[in-house]
Amino acid sequence: TAYKEEESPPSSTRTSAMTTNYIPTKLNVLPHGKLTSGGLLHLSEIMSPKPASNVSDEASAAVEEALHIFQIARSALHRASMTPQDVIYVHLYLSKIAHFALINQHYRAFFGAELPPSRSCVAIGEGVIPGNRRVLLDLCAQKSSGKAMRSNDGGTKQLLHSSGNLLREVLHVQGISYWAPVCVGPYSQANTVRGGMTMLAGQIGLDPPTMALVSRGENNRVESCKAQLRQAWRNAAAVLDAQSNATLDHCLGALVYVNSDVMMPSNDDNNDAPRQFLPWNEVEAISAEAIAQNGGILSGFADGQGSSNDGGEGEFDGYEDEETAMEMQKQRAAVVDMDDDDHSKPKFSIPILTVAIPEMPMGALSEVELVCVTQKAFKGVGVATVELESSKVSSSLSSRSLLQMGNAQIGGIAWDCGYNYCDDDDSMKMESGEQEQPCYCNAEINGSVRFAKGCCAVAWIKALLLSHDNGGNDEQDMAGMMELELIFPELLKKVKNAAHVAGMTPDDVLHIRLYYNMSHLNDDGVRLRSAFNAAIASNFGKAAPACSIIPVVMESDVVFAAQCIVCNLVHMESEMWARYGRSSN
Repeated sequence: TAYKEEESPPSSTRTSAMTTNYIPTKLNVLPHGKLTSGGLLHLSEIMSPKPASNVSDEASAAVEEALHIFQIARSALHRASMTPQDVIYVHLYLSKIAHFALINQHYRAFFGAELPPSRSCVAIGEGVIPGNRRVLLDLCAQKSSGKAMRSNDGGTKQLLHSSGNLLREVLHVQGISYWAPVCVGPYSQANTVRGGMTMLAGQIGLDPPTMALVSRGENNRVESCKAQLRQAWRNAAAVLDAQSNATLDHCLGALVYVNSDVMMPSNDDNNDAPRQFLPWNEVEAISAEAIAQNGGILSGFADGQGSSNDGGEGEFDGYEDEETAMEMQKQRAAVVDMDDDDHSKPKFSIPILTVAIPEMPMGALSEVELVCVTQKAFKGVGVATVELESSKVSSSLSSRSLLQMGNAQIGGIAWDCGYNYCDDDDSMKMESGEQEQPCYCNAEINGSVRFAKGCCAVAWIKALLLSHDNGGNDEQDMAGMMELELIFPELLKKVKNAAHVAGMTPDDVLHIRLYYNMSHLNDDGVRLRSAFNAAIASNFGKAAPACSIIPVVMESDVVFAAQCIVCNLVHMESEMWARYGRSSN
């Protein structure tokens, strides 16, 4: 039976002493949510409240879960006086990318085919979504934005590019072009809210005229991945240019997905020869080069003319010729700087995280996802990047206390963590003569924030492993050794610091997406959710942001990485009005 709005959410189950592989069958259906004073809503981690009835057919089970999710999303939007037409962005996480073929028709029916939200859809693997689920959804919505872009009869005021409305602008590419890929499925390439912050759909390495993934041959996946990544950055630059004459330098933060098979060294199935793989620093170098050169796109490229809309700069971005324009692009704020100690490690003025996942749409090997400011916000408010002061966390635990982590039951936590560690539980008792083994872990928390002061910001904050000793327990995962009760409060302290640096307050933190490294964690993250929610409640109280926890693979020294979106878009709208007046419309 599908969950109905008037019914109470199903109660979470409690179990006695379970192993870290335990998966609860019931999940609380209430998503994490944050609604700002300007009507910007973020709902996170919406999942089906109970398992699918037909588990023998994976695709059908995924559809059943998706229908439950859409019902919950509609109910949550309704409570905020919104509709699916108000949704500006969707993150859809699947166990297998193949599930989306059947989900797509229901997705289209829910969000509509005209001026739909922008979207990122990726597969993160089987058995890693809590409850062994197959579908997880996040969404961001701007109140009244759907109605503002549609006429009274339900049609769109302008289908391709709904300019003229400051509350929301949508770029929906529907025809084959030479400058940006057509939208494959019901999504828009970009959504801009209040004339200042733009969220781009995930960009893959499609060649726009042919709509085929760029390739260097089926047997050369590494080179194909690199070529697709360059093309993805180029497509992102073209979309930004079309949306607001912006460039990649206007980006506040970026997420780069790469295929995990390409990134992970292993032996070939047919012989013992090591398989070629792509080093992490090479992915970062490609991204750095793309940002420095704006993906090879000149301002005005999408329109076939110069950027005359914002200050009349004319052809070649205000320079006398294309060669000069391209050279000046390399010298902008996003230009690569090299670390004094490690010349293979590029630094970015734009916070970037690279993660590896199993699958992306159309068999793509890489994808780029961006949050940006518009050209007018960039010029009118300005953008800066600040490195946050790093801090160190050290823990020293016994092997028994490691097992007891994650058992906190805090009122208001939306998750059943699935553990009930009691001192008198037989499974926790040590055998006679057994010795507790000491474990220690030293970690560093660092990060950076890029922001338009007082308006919007994106911060990336990482927990890096410095040194550790697992006490001889090879099966102990690193996340446990890092002692979550110490790591998460310190990480959230950095989030609040990032908000202050950006000229805002912790109340303005809209959303935190925590990525955890599956190389260091050997369960589905239910334990993490319990600990992270406890830390969120303790640090933010009633102003808690929406939060999501996503399993990925990252560089070996990265255990956690948090993307934080902080925004006060009403203030941004005021700044835009003060700078441009009615011309900002």
